[in-house]
Amino acid sequence: MKYIFVLITITTSLFVRSTYAQSDNDSILYTKSVKSYDEKKFKKALTYINQAIDKNGSKSTYYSFKGEILYAINHDIDELFSYLTKSVEVEPSSPYPLINRAYFYEQITEIQNAILDYNDALKLAKEDSTIVSIYINRGGLLNKIQKNELAYEDLSKAYQMDSNNIGLLNNYALCLEDLGKKQEAKKTLLRMIEIDSLFVPAWMNLGFQASLRSEFDDALKYLNKADELEPNQPYTLNNRGYVKMKLNDLNGALEDINRSIEIDSQNSYAYRNKALVYIEKEDLDLACENLYLSKKYGFSIYYGNEIEELIKKHCIK
Repeated sequence: MKYIFVLITITTSLFVRSTYAQSDNDSILYTKSVKSYDEKKFKKALTYINQAIDKNGSKSTYYSFKGEILYAINHDIDELFSYLTKSVEVEPSSPYPLINRAYFYEQITEIQNAILDYNDALKLAKEDSTIVSIYINRGGLLNKIQKNELAYEDLSKAYQMDSNNIGLLNNYALCLEDLGKKQEAKKTLLRMIEIDSLFVPAWMNLGFQASLRSEFDDALKYLNKADELEPNQPYTLNNRGYVKMKLNDLNGALEDINRSIEIDSQNSYAYRNKALVYIEKEDLDLACENLYLSKKYGFSIYYGNEIEELIKKHCIK
């Protein structure tokens, strides 16, 4: 039975927020906008990015970033996407605006639109590093929606191009696990730790995969290591809560899962795991409350009908 794992999305444009050459006035304004945004001075950031666009309206990143600033101010998803689309229109021959928009489509679970943008970005990509990034992102997304064979095709192509890419190895291991290639998956994650012993997602996913094999003592060891390296990571806490439940530490499980929800209040799998703990505690009122929250936050989009089945079993009289 699946629970939350760590998928790596490779970002190549907006989210890296590359600083342009400082000799250009518009680039200086863009840099000031980024700095103001990072300081949560959103209106000031908007002023600077508008000035940058007035001086040079041909850089797609400016429009993407303006959309992100406006979303921070107004929380209007349509406004955000209007600027993401504008960024695509401004540089129609560049794959990077499409990759940015695909990322945001994924965040709002418009999966088909995300995949279409990755498809179009792949047609435009010329550099190997960009092609690898697109394969990693699209393959990871396909694996997330359980299109495992298609995901394997993408991730295998990326692996042939860059077999030392940490993000790729992470997503590749998860795909191998879902295809039943458990030893290959474990070997891939252990290789990641050999490359970088401080890479937290590798420890987190080793815990995830050990749990799938019902090796809960090992899973707890790996997840404790992940928490030691990066405390208060919501996926680590949620996964460890699940493992503690399986080890009959129900109070410890609730403590971890509640902390996970405090950090990420829309994690559908955390509410699912919390519900399972309350089922074990025979508190069906709280179990059903959390099952409905899990459904509200989109569990079924990625993970199938388990929540509906649990609601039918425990909550419908």
